[in-house]
Amino acid sequence: MNFTCVKAKVITDATGATSEIPILLTETGPLESLVDYLLWQNHSRSTSWMLKVVLDVKRLLTYSQVNSKHFTNPEELFHNFIQRLYSGTVGDDGLDPSGLYWNRLGHRSIANTLTRLTDFSNWMTEHKGSININPLRTSSRHEEIIANIAQIGRKNRAFLGHTISYQKNQKSTSTSPRRLPKVDSIREVMEFPDSHFRDLINHGFLRGNPKALMEKF
Repeated sequence: MNFTCVKAKVITDATGATSEIPILLTETGPLESLVDYLLWQNHSRSTSWMLKVVLDVKRLLTYSQVNSKHFTNPEELFHNFIQRLYSGTVGDDGLDPSGLYWNRLGHRSIANTLTRLTDFSNWMTEHKGSININPLRTSSRHEEIIANIAQIGRKNRAFLGHTISYQKNQKSTSTSPRRLPKVDSIREVMEFPDSHFRDLINHGFLRGNPKALMEKF
């Protein structure tokens, strides 16, 4: 099945007024559940945001079409879909048996995609009765500690942090974005010269006039 993203004018009532939004066309017509989600749940959002949602759904459906036989439930499929966004689908040999040939995406792009698709899935579960592809689950102790530390950090950095109440995190989604190690700066590491190692042992660190220090040695 082919999926095509197009911009369409949608009529919602007898007045003939139209709403122009991006939609996802399939071989059987527009993906109506996605149209409903954009019109009724997110009608005030920007067109660029709606387009990102449509492209996210298109990418997920394309992956599902190629890989559906490899997974027994939607949650497993979605988890692997996100992993392929991190790694890409092309092997070290330059080949991709799936035919997708996706390049890896940046962490921020993947985190945003994950959020948009999770929100759409939550809405589909609530309004259409579909299976949630990224449900909430009880956080592990490790995940809870990390989430709470992050929350404390945000509160301490906030201008009005004293007005923010602390909330204990007990839930997390089954598939979450990866965490990157935080690096404040990258600079060359200074190496102590071997020729002065004996002086360091015998005299320690000395501060003062360089000429006077040389006389001591």
